Amino acid sequence: MIWLLDKDAVSIPARSSKLFTLAALYDANSELFRWPRSEKDEDGITVNEMVEIGVDFWNTVATSVPDWVRVKNEHLRAIELRQESICSHTVVLRAIGATGAELLKVDPENWKERLNLLQAINWSKQNRDWEGVCMVANSVVSNRQARAATKAYIKNKLGLSLSEAETRALGPTVGARAEAAA
Repeated sequence: MIWLLDKDAVSIPARSSKLFTLAALYDANSELFRWPRSEKDEDGITVNEMVEIGVDFWNTVATSVPDWVRVKNEHLRAIELRQESICSHTVVLRAIGATGAELLKVDPENWKERLNLLQAINWSKQNRDWEGVCMVANSVVSNRQARAATKAYIKNKLGLSLSEAETRALGPTVGARAEAAA
């Protein structure tokens, strides 16, 4: 995923060949490593273990989002993807990280297979599922509610159960469409 990362800019310049900033990846990793530790991990995991898990996780995600692969293989320009899709936005990256934290906890043996289900998500800004989740009036938003709803949407698509609060975060219309699509 490093090939998609702008390590210098605070936000992605309009003509950049990169999809994410280092700050966005930092925030996504903060979400990824929030999962509750088990009793045998009282001291938590080491930095080296977090690096190993993080690299494995994000490499799996990177190969599971077809548009990211298309940018990497130079079949699609990053600027075009950012204009047409939400999969390069920080709100989605953070939601994937947060979903990953739960996925690693509830399905430590099969999380990679579950992440492959990211391929089936329609990341297009034209997908009406995103309205009220992380898009408002055709603009991508990244507030707390949008992050929670985006996480819930992705969890649902990966076959993870939703809490009552997550179901509410999706809203009745989006929740019904998400349920029907699952």
